[in-house]
Amino acid sequence: MPYDLLIFYGIAGAVTAGILIFAYRLSRRYPQDYVGSYFHYLLAAGLLALLGKPLPVLIVGSMRLAGGQADQFYALFDRLAAKPLWILSVFLLLKCVAAMLGRRLPRSFLTGYGIFWVSYLLFGGITLVGFFQTGSFSAGGRIFNAVHSYLDVFAALLIFAYGILRSSAVEEKTSRRGARAFCWIGFVSKAVFWGLVFLSRSFNIPFLAGVVLPVPALLYLAAFLKKTSPDASSLSKDPAALESFYERFAISPREKEIIAQICTGRGNQAIADALFISVHTVKRHVNQIYQKVRVKNRVQLVNAVRESSIHKMARSN
Repeated sequence: MPYDLLIFYGIAGAVTAGILIFAYRLSRRYPQDYVGSYFHYLLAAGLLALLGKPLPVLIVGSMRLAGGQADQFYALFDRLAAKPLWILSVFLLLKCVAAMLGRRLPRSFLTGYGIFWVSYLLFGGITLVGFFQTGSFSAGGRIFNAVHSYLDVFAALLIFAYGILRSSAVEEKTSRRGARAFCWIGFVSKAVFWGLVFLSRSFNIPFLAGVVLPVPALLYLAAFLKKTSPDASSLSKDPAALESFYERFAISPREKEIIAQICTGRGNQAIADALFISVHTVKRHVNQIYQKVRVKNRVQLVNAVRESSIHKMARSN
């Protein structure tokens, strides 16, 4: 592989590493489910971008494979590594958007989803066996490649479109706006990327576009979380300070559990799952907490907890 190409891929790898480090720190600072899922999606997508094309080219070049041997290696790598990694990235993006909407993927959906993709990979494996036997893809192999091309283009776009359409069902106004804006940014970024893929005659421009593709949505997510969500590192870990807050507002034991969950950034569905209660019960407790503390939303509640802790620490000093 030419040195200029190695430098090109090295820069792309450094940019991807920077994006992943930023996303990881964001997931540690704001431990919401969708932030963690988005980091995992970026990790899978980044590995796919860097390994899906550059790695097999590098291996083929270093092993000096040519002709049919190179084609066989590319096909093998694609079926056994690139395709499964792509499927994982699609699932993680879907999980992220669903969590941002406060929804949980039904078990029936997950079962059907898994059956579809396992069948998809098995069919791809069958076409790969035929390719090794004949040296070219049969009609089934060409159909598989065509189907994957369409899925590759539309999978992320459909997930973001789903998020845009379903965001209207999010009850909390701030969360609704955040989910809708995030999905719009993701949809437009992905559409621009595919436009470059179809219009560009070289591989380099779409490749670089794919590397920086997550940046707009990631920057928006960081700004949105900073404005609306509790920073896990800024909340007091002093039990006495928290108990002082609870006593001041006559918080019940169950309400303490829910406040603790809210302070980690979890939505109503995630709280219900963690405490083994219904979403309706969570909403009822949350409304009671708002009335006791005299706040209107989660951000104000978390700020009240934080300010109470700060005041107690200041008095102690």
